[in-house]
Amino acid sequence: MKLSFANGYDIAGGAKMTVKGGAIEGNIVNAGTFVFDIGAGKALAYRDTMSGGGKVFKEGDGKILLSGDHSGATGPFTLNGGTLGGAFTWGGGLILGNNGTTVAPGTSDTVGTLSVNRFNTNGKTFTLEVRVMADRSDLLEVRKGDVSVPDGSTLKVVKAIGSGWASEKIYTVLVARENGKKVEGTFK
Repeated sequence: MKLSFANGYDIAGGAKMTVKGGAIEGNIVNAGTFVFDIGAGKALAYRDTMSGGGKVFKEGDGKILLSGDHSGATGPFTLNGGTLGGAFTWGGGLILGNNGTTVAPGTSDTVGTLSVNRFNTNGKTFTLEVRVMADRSDLLEVRKGDVSVPDGSTLKVVKAIGSGWASEKIYTVLVARENGKKVEGTFK
């Protein structure tokens, strides 16, 4: 099923909208709760813009791919299952709700940056999946606060299509941008 509204969607405070698989087109102004529920082996690409202070959840074992500027979405994005991927900016924080989720900056064919205001792992293990090229890599950018990588979290490095990495190059794949803040912990 494909939902497409030229005038977009307005989700009122206290209201909830759930998209299960399929496709969705149109800008979303979220003052309530929005849920991407994507089953195993499925993927949904959302290319329009989200805004508002409402909560967003990713449920199911599938993959959601976002792109573009969602800096107007100031509410939290909670990743409860599957994969959150794409090259985009999120105005609020990213929260891990369960162990075993995957954060995958960039797109399937090139490197990119996934930028969030804060990143709260809640002590949940996760996989950071990054693509590398000879001169750069995907990046998970956290604009405010420290980042704690829980023991048992995994760094998965994938060669970008048509490229390779340079063994002598140091790649930055996770950064805390705020002055004086840091990334603590190690990936296996």
